[in-house]
Amino acid sequence: RYVFMVQKTKTIKVHDIIYESLSPSNMYIHLPWTTNDVYWDAWDLTWPQRLSANRWYSTGIYWLWTFTAQSSTGVWQTIRRNGSSIASDATAGAVVWLSSWFILWADPWLLQTASSDIAEMLIYAWPYMTTWDINIVESYLALKYGMTLSQAPAQNYTLSWWIVAWNAASG
Repeated sequence: RYVFMVQKTKTIKVHDIIYESLSPSNMYIHLPWTTNDVYWDAWDLTWPQRLSANRWYSTGIYWLWTFTAQSSTGVWQTIRRNGSSIASDATAGAVVWLSSWFILWADPWLLQTASSDIAEMLIYAWPYMTTWDINIVESYLALKYGMTLSQAPAQNYTLSWWIVAWNAASG
């Protein structure tokens, strides 16, 4: 699973940006939770595989978020902001993306809606995306919305067909 979104939070409160109930697994993105933390939950049958990034949020600013959960190349998941990894680990479950109920901006159990704006969201159910593929999607969204990708470490802005629009090494 890969979720890319350009998103701005107006008010920090208990809510989900994405809630998907799957069988045998679930998916949640809490962006942010009341603690000002970001949570990415990719569940399997046995246990929620929570990845969090502490204190990585502020209101009123559009951020480019990327959430990955993949098990095809050794189980791992990441949270990225503006093209830079802010959290990663190797605990993602073997999540199966099934067409089940899918809710944006709300949590059906808490009966709250999110206080945020989402300019764009792209969701890929592909089993594997390379780092290059992720950079292409992040570059597209950054260029479209006038955002700057983090340059720590330095990275190119890459268009489709692997055409480099801006080279980090040469400027």
